[in-house]
Amino acid sequence: MNAHQLEREVGETLRTWPLDDVRAPADLADRVAARHRRRNRVLAGGVSAATVVALAVGTLLAVAPGDGGRFDRPAGETPAGWRAWSTEVRVEGGVAGCLLDGGALYCEGRLSGPFKLDADTGKLLWKLPVNKDGNGASVFRPIGVSDGALLTVRDAPEENTDRSQWTPTELVAVDTDTGETLWTRRPTGGQILRDDATLVAGRFVVIDGRYAETGPDGEKPQVTISALDPRTGDAVWQRPWNPGDLCDAGEALNDALYFTCRAYEAPRDTTIARLDPETGAVATVATLRGPYLYNGTTGDALVLEREVDDSTTERQESGLAVVGFSGEVRTVELADRITPEAGDIAGETLFTVGARSRATGVSVTTGETEWTADLGLKKSQAPDFLPFSGDPTTEFDTERRIAYVMGPEGDLVAVDTHDGRELWRGEVDPPEYKERFGYEPVLVRYGNVLITCVEGRFESFLPEIGR
Repeated sequence: MNAHQLEREVGETLRTWPLDDVRAPADLADRVAARHRRRNRVLAGGVSAATVVALAVGTLLAVAPGDGGRFDRPAGETPAGWRAWSTEVRVEGGVAGCLLDGGALYCEGRLSGPFKLDADTGKLLWKLPVNKDGNGASVFRPIGVSDGALLTVRDAPEENTDRSQWTPTELVAVDTDTGETLWTRRPTGGQILRDDATLVAGRFVVIDGRYAETGPDGEKPQVTISALDPRTGDAVWQRPWNPGDLCDAGEALNDALYFTCRAYEAPRDTTIARLDPETGAVATVATLRGPYLYNGTTGDALVLEREVDDSTTERQESGLAVVGFSGEVRTVELADRITPEAGDIAGETLFTVGARSRATGVSVTTGETEWTADLGLKKSQAPDFLPFSGDPTTEFDTERRIAYVMGPEGDLVAVDTHDGRELWRGEVDPPEYKERFGYEPVLVRYGNVLITCVEGRFESFLPEIGR
């Protein structure tokens, strides 16, 4: 069984396996498949230490930046009204992820509802309870904010469930000022995941019915895609959705929604499709020979990495495809073999990470390796039975050419995305691994300010970045 077959089999097994009272996350199948496809995503930098200074936020330590640099780095903008802050929010199950919108930080708890913080002061503005004994259906940040409405996915109330094999979920939109529920939407088949909904051009585009079971007549309900009004939940348009291929979650880019779909059968050609959020019309942008995975954007183009089959010893092509929004395609051979499906795009550089925090910067233009560096992140101390611990998280400031990385033990590093040079290093209190779902670092960039969260402990501070 090859890699993509394993991905499909694991996903189908986890979606249909009756877990009874085992409280596994509702989208565990998609998480396993996503991690198989993308692995750990982290950036790296070299080591340059200087004077250690203590900031008056928790236990944060910062190292003064190194000397020199060929890039005239802009100073960046500190949000007006911001001051360094720390706060703790009691969130059962830990914080799954956060979304910044203006000066507001919206976060989601695995076993609790969404909550809102003032990003300037850290003040908790509102916090919603979970509908029932949650099972961790929310394992990512909220979906998006539009027209004063925050959209997220939550467990459905017990009285509305059909008692299927998995925990039913529903879409819910809440007022961003008050936290009051504006509308809820129960999906066909009772199950919807966070990746089934995307904010694009001010509308929530939702794929419905992917996980519906076959009815008594042997027919499965029609899968649909629709655009919902943020304030009312009413469908502006609705279309049948049946791409017939393995499609990644849509990416909102350039006021349109782009899907990367790989055929199930060899040679698994890849189609990039663009959906117009105003009408629902779908157009093919380009077709690539073989399987590719969406990675990011550079300028006005999509960047995709060729998927490599780990189960074969046969020689395989390894490279990138750069696809313009209008359909022009440019392929880039990689000068060195890199770990596939493990990179992030920052400007014109592809970052990949290997074992022991060894990272590489590869030019998207030439495919040449520009630099390698040791990130120096501490290894996760999480017990093996905690499923969601150990992965670093990364935030980019492409204008200032900075990558911020937070490791699983609370250490942070900022590196130059052009040459891997370390610009700053710091740390926050490490996790205690009290939550049964484990812990993943939450890192959000707010202007040139950082906001971190470790198991409900939030801190916001201004790293001193050198040139």
